[in-house]
Formats: sequence, structure tokens, C-alpha cells
Amino acid sequence: MGGIGFVDFEKFSLACLAKQSWRLTSNPGSVWARVLKGLYFPHSNFWQATKSNHSSWIWQSLLARRNVTKEGTLYKIRDGGNVLIWEDPWIKSSPNFRVDRPANCPTNIIWVADLIDHNRLEWKRNLVRQVFSPNVAKSILQIPIAPRGCEDKLVSKYENSGTYSVRSGYRLLAKSSYADLVNRTMQSNHIPDKVWKYLWELSFLPTIKIFMWRDLLNAIPVNDSLSRRGIKVEPICPVCYQEVETIEHCLFWCSFARATWFSGPCAYKLDMIGFSSLLIIGGCL
Repeated sequence: MGGIGFVDFEKFSLACLAKQSWRLTSNPGSVWARVLKGLYFPHSNFWQATKSNHSSWIWQSLLARRNVTKEGTLYKIRDGGNVLIWEDPWIKSSPNFRVDRPANCPTNIIWVADLIDHNRLEWKRNLVRQVFSPNVAKSILQIPIAPRGCEDKLVSKYENSGTYSVRSGYRLLAKSSYADLVNRTMQSNHIPDKVWKYLWELSFLPTIKIFMWRDLLNAIPVNDSLSRRGIKVEPICPVCYQEVETIEHCLFWCSFARATWFSGPCAYKLDMIGFSSLLIIGGCL
């Protein structure tokens, strides 16, 4: 892809979407993260959240690519208050950085913070050795602890900086062991790789190509899409008030859009006959 090392365009698209999941979980104090939490998982975390009947397209996309983010990250323990012992990745010596709950484990041991003596800022050594195998217990006791209020940090397993990148997500998806993470039902009609290849090779500004990529994924929040997902908006185009505002109408068939195309440098006159894709327009510019 333009010499940057990507060859499978669907995996690249999935890795880009997973980047948004990373931003949500790594920066929970941001405005958009707080809004999504209030709407979709007020009493749990992102990994436990589920899709509701009124989920927006943004939320559905984040959930659909959540596994890509989850498999490529682990928690760096600070006060242990936000990490679930038996579900979240946090122990480096364990497979997938997780550990199974033993049958004899006390039922009140849920959060990593339950294993920490916060007054002394040290692990509850006897409890850790009682609950975990010797190797896992040794690994846990070597993890430094921070005072209460220092939130646990999500870091990337595959980047020295600890920050998830699209490249590391792509490499994860490219591994055969993670082939099941690639969801072929990303769209109702699968877009062939040659279309993605054509898109990323266009000599357009990156922002324009990203916009076209979102268009092909039906990821533009036009009124028709929003109303179909339970958001209380009128599906009618707010510009011409004549037709439903689909992506195609917004970009091409609205009277204002058609006038914009025609008044541009190419004086392009759109014709619905023979029109099939945004890429057809791109090839004519």
C-alpha cells in the first residue's frame, strides 16, 4: 500500500478501526469516551460491554473490532482498581497474559486491587501464593505498585512505546493464529481487495482517501444511517429537504451536491445511469 508495507486492505481497515477502540480504552477521561460509557456501559468496562438494539454505527464498529485491540494489549498495573484478575490481560508470564480462576479461589477476589495492601503499598504475598501457581505468583510479586488513584494503564504488547499502532494491529491480524479475528461480515457485500488497492493508490490527499474509505464502509453519519440505528433524527436531507439523506444522496444526488460537482474545476455532471461507486468518480478526477 503505497510502499508502507500493507498488502491486505481489509486487514488494514480492521486495524484502523481497532485504533479507535485503543483510544477509547487508553484515554477513558476524554469527552467521547465518557459519553460512550454513559450510553453503553455505565456499570462495566469496554471489554464487558454489549451491543444494544439502539447502538450507533460508531459503537457497533468499536465492538466488532474489540478483539483485535484486546489481543494486542495488556494492562500495566498501578493501583489495580480497574483490572479484572480473571478476565483482563495483565500477567506477562501467562498465556495471552491472562490466568484461569482456580476452583479454590475465594469468591471476593475479583479485582487486582483485592490482591494489594494499599496501606503498605505491597502485594498481599500470602494471598497471592495461596491463589496462584508458584510461577504466576512470582511474576505478580515482581510487579511494582502505585498509590491509590494512579489508574492502571493499557499498553501495546508489540510496540516499545506501549502505544497501539495500526502497523502492530495489522501484523497481529496477518498472523494465521489470529485469522478468526478478521470478520468477513464487516459489510453486507464484501469489498474485494482490488478496490482497496485502487483506493489507497489514488494520488489524493490522505484526508480525502480516509473519507472515501469511510464512505465505502458506510461509516459516515448521515441522517438515514442515524435514524436506522435508533437515533432520533429525521432521515430527510437537511439541505434540500427533498429526499432521504443517504451517503449517495449527500455526496452526489442532492441538488446542492450536483451543483458543487458541476461548478468545480472539472465541471463534472453526474449521471445516475452507469454510476456504481465513489471510486468511479475518483477515477475521473
